[in-house]
Amino acid sequence: LLLLSFVTVQAQDLEETLQSLSEIAAKSYVKPVIDGFGSNLNGGWYHKAPSAKIFGLDFEFGLVAMGTFIPDEDNSFSTSGIFRFNREQAEELASGVNPLLLDAVVDEIISQDFTVGISGPTVIGSEDQNVTIDFAGGTFAGETIGQQTIELDGVSGVLDEVDVIPFAAPQFSIGTVWGTQATFRYLPSIEIDDEIGELKYFGFGIQHNPTLWL
Repeated sequence: LLLLSFVTVQAQDLEETLQSLSEIAAKSYVKPVIDGFGSNLNGGWYHKAPSAKIFGLDFEFGLVAMGTFIPDEDNSFSTSGIFRFNREQAEELASGVNPLLLDAVVDEIISQDFTVGISGPTVIGSEDQNVTIDFAGGTFAGETIGQQTIELDGVSGVLDEVDVIPFAAPQFSIGTVWGTQATFRYLPSIEIDDEIGELKYFGFGIQHNPTLWL
């Protein structure tokens, strides 16, 4: 419920943020949540061994919950990638050039991609800090622009330094045949957002108790 509440409430903010970043930076930005979610899918399967019986009828059904702790260093990221400035950002970069050449400089900047340094809070980072772009500078329309760092307005943390990524799913186990049981998880399709899509989950595992043979 915590996970779905976060995704539903923040989907639009997250989508707008990812659209403002390059592909490489976007992956670095969401990596803590993706890693935590992946760990959760593989966690919480085992809590007791199957009965050491040749044949028995054991059922278990319940809701399993798990959470992945997020280290503090995942609150921020630093990478490099391809980035294209919009007109407002280009005007900020060109604020010191000859006013008569401003439009020409801006037009040249927004017409090309640049390799830049990108750093700042990840999706679980601080909401009070914005992602920054480190621009190496260059010459445009005969005007030289030096190295600069600009902030991406509104591109900040979304979860504001959370410590745990939660997840839960119904789980059903059935056994026992030669000390072995099967375990299944299933989460029906849930519509999160028109742009984000649906969340659904299915998994299974087989557990064996070797003490049957001892």
